[in-house]
Amino acid sequence: MSLEFMLQEMLQQIRVRGGVETHVDAYLIEWRSAIKSFGKPLPCPVCFLKGAIQRLNYLDDEKGVGKVRCARCRKYFVFINTM
Repeated sequence: MSLEFMLQEMLQQIRVRGGVETHVDAYLIEWRSAIKSFGKPLPCPVCFLKGAIQRLNYLDDEKGVGKVRCARCRKYFVFINTM
């Protein structure tokens, strides 16, 4: 899974949903913390804007497209996956 493209999609989702750069900055801090800490969830951008940290679950790739779904709100996200 290409975390770089996944991150870009999650940041875009925050902006599309009305998030401002302070939300983006806070999300980036949480994202980087999750990358460094085993077992810490990659955060759902929708839930993050609502003040919650919820796990994004990885789904199978299809022809260069990565997919994740939030464990709580069930939002589904797709992104380019070059791996």
